[in-house]
Amino acid sequence: MQFTIEINQPVATVFARYTDRDTLTHWQTDVTHQELVNGKRGAVSSRYKLSHKTVTIFETIQAINPPFEIKSEFEHQRNGTTKMFHTATVTFTELTPQTTLLTLVVDQKVIGFIPKIVMRIFAGAVKKHHQKVLANFKAFAEKG
Repeated sequence: MQFTIEINQPVATVFARYTDRDTLTHWQTDVTHQELVNGKRGAVSSRYKLSHKTVTIFETIQAINPPFEIKSEFEHQRNGTTKMFHTATVTFTELTPQTTLLTLVVDQKVIGFIPKIVMRIFAGAVKKHHQKVLANFKAFAEKG
């Protein structure tokens, strides 16, 4: 899945706001708590625990190229069992000195027969979720 959104801020500003762990819960409103569990904050291989109401997600930064790209792998666990992995590659492209195109590419790998069926049924909800997160981020990033 691929999503794009234009943000009325310079690339460096958008990248800085996207990667600022202290403000993550301001625009990822489903995250109730986050913590660094391994590595150096913001560095490749650092691992974060993101708590949601019904799922725990572990994010591992795979690559970071400021201010143009960040790639992370997400492991979704429910009751201590991994149910899904997804990678998210986020690129930041300057359209004008004051406008950035944020592109999110998500690749999912669901584990198990039943979860795969459920994900197919709820594919539209997953897309809406990603669009909502990007819209929240746009509002946050432009608020300054």
